Amino acid sequence: MKDHGRSVIAALLCMGTLAVAGCNTGTGTSSSGTPPVIGTGTGPGTGPGPVPGPTGTRVQLLASSPQMPSSGTTTVDLTAIVVDANGQAVSGTTVVLSTGTDPSAFTSNISGSGVSDTQGTVTAKLNLGSNKSNRFISVTATAQGATGATGVDVTGTAITISGNSSIAFGAPTTLTFSLKDSAGVALPGFTMTLVSAVGNSISPATGTTNSAGQLVATVRCFRGANDTITATAAGASKT
Repeated sequence: MKDHGRSVIAALLCMGTLAVAGCNTGTGTSSSGTPPVIGTGTGPGTGPGPVPGPTGTRVQLLASSPQMPSSGTTTVDLTAIVVDANGQAVSGTTVVLSTGTDPSAFTSNISGSGVSDTQGTVTAKLNLGSNKSNRFISVTATAQGATGATGVDVTGTAITISGNSSIAFGAPTTLTFSLKDSAGVALPGFTMTLVSAVGNSISPATGTTNSAGQLVATVRCFRGANDTITATAAGASKT
Protein backbone atom coordinates (compact mmCIF):
# COMPACT_ATOMS: atom_id res chain seq x y z
CA MET A 1 0.00 0.00 0.00
CA LYS A 2 1.39 3.30 -0.97
CA ASP A 3 1.51 5.63 2.02
CA HIS A 4 1.00 9.39 1.93
CA GLY A 5 1.10 12.18 4.53
CA ARG A 6 -1.64 13.35 6.88
CA SER A 7 -0.88 15.75 9.76
CA VAL A 8 -2.61 16.47 13.04
CA ILE A 9 -1.01 18.83 15.54
CA ALA A 10 -1.16 18.49 19.32
CA ALA A 11 0.15 21.45 21.30
CA LEU A 12 2.18 20.50 24.37
CA LEU A 13 3.17 22.85 27.20
CA CYS A 14 6.24 21.62 29.05
CA MET A 15 7.08 23.58 32.22
CA GLY A 16 6.89 22.21 35.79
CA THR A 17 4.45 19.75 34.27
CA LEU A 18 3.70 18.68 30.73
CA ALA A 19 0.14 19.48 29.75
CA VAL A 20 -1.58 18.51 26.57
CA ALA A 21 -2.87 22.01 25.98
CA GLY A 22 -4.77 21.23 22.81
CA CYS A 23 -5.27 18.50 20.24
CA ASN A 24 -6.34 19.71 16.83
CA THR A 25 -8.15 16.63 15.60
CA GLY A 26 -10.58 18.06 13.07
CA THR A 27 -11.18 16.24 9.81
CA GLY A 28 -10.65 19.14 7.41
CA THR A 29 -8.18 18.39 4.67
CA SER A 30 -6.08 20.04 2.05
CA SER A 31 -5.56 18.33 -1.27
CA SER A 32 -2.48 16.34 -2.06
CA GLY A 33 -2.75 17.60 -5.63
CA THR A 34 -3.90 20.66 -7.52
CA PRO A 35 -7.36 20.58 -9.15
CA PRO A 36 -7.29 20.90 -12.92
CA VAL A 37 -7.82 24.13 -14.83
CA ILE A 38 -11.41 24.43 -16.05
CA GLY A 39 -11.75 23.80 -19.77
CA THR A 40 -14.61 24.62 -22.11
CA GLY A 41 -17.21 22.63 -20.14
CA THR A 42 -19.21 23.99 -17.22
CA GLY A 43 -19.79 21.01 -14.92
CA PRO A 44 -17.82 20.04 -11.82
CA GLY A 45 -14.68 18.05 -12.43
CA THR A 46 -14.20 19.52 -15.90
CA GLY A 47 -10.71 18.80 -17.17
CA PRO A 48 -8.13 21.10 -18.75
CA GLY A 49 -8.53 22.13 -22.35
CA PRO A 50 -8.16 19.02 -24.53
CA VAL A 51 -5.02 18.33 -26.57
CA PRO A 52 -6.12 17.79 -30.18
CA GLY A 53 -5.05 14.81 -32.27
CA PRO A 54 -3.21 15.05 -35.60
CA THR A 55 -6.47 15.38 -37.55
CA GLY A 56 -7.96 17.96 -35.19
CA THR A 57 -9.99 15.46 -33.17
CA ARG A 58 -10.55 16.60 -29.59
CA VAL A 59 -11.61 14.78 -26.42
CA GLN A 60 -13.08 16.47 -23.38
CA LEU A 61 -13.33 14.51 -20.14
CA LEU A 62 -15.87 15.57 -17.49
CA ALA A 63 -16.36 14.30 -13.94
CA SER A 64 -19.69 14.55 -12.09
CA SER A 65 -17.92 15.70 -8.91
CA PRO A 66 -14.47 17.15 -8.12
CA GLN A 67 -14.29 15.06 -4.92
CA MET A 68 -15.01 11.56 -3.65
CA PRO A 69 -14.98 10.29 -0.04
CA SER A 70 -12.10 8.09 1.05
CA SER A 71 -14.47 5.36 2.25
CA GLY A 72 -14.65 4.15 -1.35
CA THR A 73 -18.42 3.63 -1.22
CA THR A 74 -19.14 6.37 -3.77
CA THR A 75 -18.16 6.48 -7.43
CA VAL A 76 -17.79 9.49 -9.72
CA ASP A 77 -19.37 9.53 -13.18
CA LEU A 78 -17.00 10.20 -16.07
CA THR A 79 -18.06 11.39 -19.54
CA ALA A 80 -15.66 11.56 -22.47
CA ILE A 81 -16.85 13.56 -25.52
CA VAL A 82 -15.10 13.12 -28.87
CA VAL A 83 -15.50 15.79 -31.57
CA ASP A 84 -13.79 16.44 -34.90
CA ALA A 85 -11.98 19.59 -36.04
CA ASN A 86 -15.36 21.20 -36.80
CA GLY A 87 -16.79 20.41 -33.37
CA GLN A 88 -19.03 17.61 -34.67
CA ALA A 89 -19.53 14.44 -32.63
CA VAL A 90 -17.36 11.50 -33.67
CA SER A 91 -19.08 8.14 -33.26
CA GLY A 92 -17.54 4.69 -33.48
CA THR A 93 -14.10 5.62 -32.19
CA THR A 94 -12.34 3.87 -29.33
CA VAL A 95 -11.76 5.91 -26.17
CA VAL A 96 -9.19 4.70 -23.66
CA LEU A 97 -9.62 5.81 -20.04
CA SER A 98 -6.68 5.71 -17.63
CA THR A 99 -6.04 6.52 -13.95
CA GLY A 100 -2.31 6.67 -14.58
CA THR A 101 -0.04 5.77 -11.68
CA ASP A 102 -2.71 5.87 -8.94
CA PRO A 103 -2.16 2.94 -6.52
CA SER A 104 -5.68 1.52 -6.75
CA ALA A 105 -8.21 3.70 -8.62
CA PHE A 106 -9.90 2.18 -11.67
CA THR A 107 -12.77 2.77 -14.12
CA SER A 108 -15.79 0.50 -14.54
CA ASN A 109 -19.17 0.39 -16.31
CA ILE A 110 -17.58 1.71 -19.51
CA SER A 111 -20.31 2.30 -22.09
CA GLY A 112 -20.15 0.70 -25.52
CA SER A 113 -17.03 -1.20 -24.54
CA GLY A 114 -15.21 2.11 -24.88
CA VAL A 115 -16.54 2.99 -28.34
CA SER A 116 -18.17 6.43 -28.70
CA ASP A 117 -21.91 6.55 -29.42
CA THR A 118 -23.79 8.76 -31.90
CA GLN A 119 -23.25 11.73 -29.55
CA GLY A 120 -19.51 11.07 -29.50
CA THR A 121 -19.62 10.06 -25.84
CA VAL A 122 -18.29 7.27 -23.68
CA THR A 123 -19.35 7.13 -20.03
CA ALA A 124 -17.77 5.29 -17.11
CA LYS A 125 -17.49 5.29 -13.32
CA LEU A 126 -14.36 6.16 -11.37
CA ASN A 127 -13.75 3.86 -8.39
CA LEU A 128 -11.40 4.53 -5.49
CA GLY A 129 -10.17 0.97 -5.09
CA SER A 130 -8.51 -0.38 -1.96
CA ASN A 131 -6.23 2.58 -1.13
CA LYS A 132 -8.09 4.99 1.16
CA SER A 133 -5.46 7.71 1.37
CA ASN A 134 -6.45 11.30 0.73
CA ARG A 135 -5.00 12.12 -2.68
CA PHE A 136 -5.60 13.53 -6.15
CA ILE A 137 -6.61 11.05 -8.87
CA SER A 138 -5.74 12.17 -12.38
CA VAL A 139 -7.83 10.60 -15.16
CA THR A 140 -7.20 10.82 -18.92
CA ALA A 141 -9.20 9.88 -21.99
CA THR A 142 -7.50 9.35 -25.37
CA ALA A 143 -8.95 8.84 -28.85
CA GLN A 144 -7.39 9.20 -32.31
CA GLY A 145 -4.27 10.76 -30.82
CA ALA A 146 -6.25 13.36 -28.83
CA THR A 147 -6.19 13.56 -25.04
CA GLY A 148 -8.58 15.01 -22.46
CA ALA A 149 -8.01 15.02 -18.71
CA THR A 150 -9.74 15.66 -15.42
CA GLY A 151 -9.09 14.96 -11.75
CA VAL A 152 -10.85 14.06 -8.52
CA ASP A 153 -9.71 14.72 -4.94
CA VAL A 154 -10.11 11.87 -2.44
CA THR A 155 -10.96 13.41 0.95
CA GLY A 156 -12.07 12.52 4.46
CA THR A 157 -9.34 10.34 5.94
CA ALA A 158 -8.39 11.78 9.33
CA ILE A 159 -6.23 11.29 12.43
CA THR A 160 -7.48 11.77 15.98
CA ILE A 161 -5.38 11.86 19.17
CA SER A 162 -6.23 10.60 22.64
CA GLY A 163 -4.22 10.13 25.84
CA ASN A 164 -3.28 11.52 29.24
CA SER A 165 -3.96 15.22 29.69
CA SER A 166 -0.81 16.00 31.72
CA ILE A 167 2.35 14.52 33.20
CA ALA A 168 5.22 15.67 35.39
CA PHE A 169 8.29 17.15 33.75
CA GLY A 170 10.50 14.33 32.48
CA ALA A 171 7.86 11.67 32.99
CA PRO A 172 6.26 9.71 30.11
CA THR A 173 2.77 10.06 28.70
CA THR A 174 1.05 7.73 26.27
CA LEU A 175 -0.77 9.09 23.24
CA THR A 176 -2.90 7.07 20.84
CA PHE A 177 -3.10 8.23 17.22
CA SER A 178 -6.10 6.79 15.36
CA LEU A 179 -6.42 6.78 11.56
CA LYS A 180 -9.89 6.43 9.97
CA ASP A 181 -11.46 6.94 6.56
CA SER A 182 -14.34 9.27 5.75
CA ALA A 183 -16.86 6.75 7.08
CA GLY A 184 -15.03 6.33 10.39
CA VAL A 185 -13.59 2.93 9.49
CA ALA A 186 -10.15 2.17 10.97
CA LEU A 187 -7.25 2.04 8.51
CA PRO A 188 -4.57 -0.53 9.41
CA GLY A 189 -1.25 -0.94 7.64
CA PHE A 190 -0.38 2.72 7.03
CA THR A 191 2.98 4.19 7.98
CA MET A 192 2.62 7.01 10.51
CA THR A 193 5.36 9.46 11.45
CA LEU A 194 5.44 11.49 14.68
CA VAL A 195 7.62 14.59 15.09
CA SER A 196 8.23 16.92 18.06
CA ALA A 197 8.92 20.50 16.99
CA VAL A 198 11.35 21.10 19.89
CA GLY A 199 12.93 17.65 19.96
CA ASN A 200 11.11 15.95 22.83
CA SER A 201 11.41 12.16 22.87
CA ILE A 202 8.74 10.17 21.01
CA SER A 203 8.80 6.39 20.83
CA PRO A 204 8.16 5.07 18.30
CA ALA A 205 8.71 8.07 16.03
CA THR A 206 7.57 5.99 13.05
CA GLY A 207 5.29 2.99 13.03
CA THR A 208 2.52 1.14 11.21
CA THR A 209 -1.11 1.47 12.26
CA ASN A 210 -2.40 -1.72 13.86
CA SER A 211 -5.60 -3.66 13.15
CA ALA A 212 -7.55 -0.91 14.93
CA GLY A 213 -5.93 1.76 12.76
CA GLN A 214 -3.89 3.03 15.71
CA LEU A 215 -0.32 3.86 16.61
CA VAL A 216 0.43 4.12 20.34
CA ALA A 217 3.44 6.23 21.28
CA THR A 218 5.19 7.42 24.44
CA VAL A 219 6.19 11.07 24.74
CA ARG A 220 8.71 12.34 27.30
CA CYS A 221 9.04 16.07 27.92
CA PHE A 222 12.60 17.20 28.60
CA ARG A 223 12.39 20.70 27.17
CA GLY A 224 10.70 23.57 29.02
CA ALA A 225 8.98 25.11 26.03
CA ASN A 226 5.80 24.91 24.04
CA ASP A 227 5.90 21.94 21.70
CA THR A 228 3.98 20.82 18.65
CA ILE A 229 3.69 17.15 17.80
CA THR A 230 2.79 16.37 14.20
CA ALA A 231 1.43 12.99 13.11
CA THR A 232 1.47 12.20 9.40
CA ALA A 233 -0.22 9.36 7.54
CA ALA A 234 -2.55 8.68 4.63
CA GLY A 235 -2.50 11.62 2.38
CA ALA A 236 -3.49 15.12 3.53
CA SER A 237 -2.80 17.72 6.22
CA LYS A 238 -4.63 19.30 9.17
CA THR A 239 -3.11 22.06 11.30
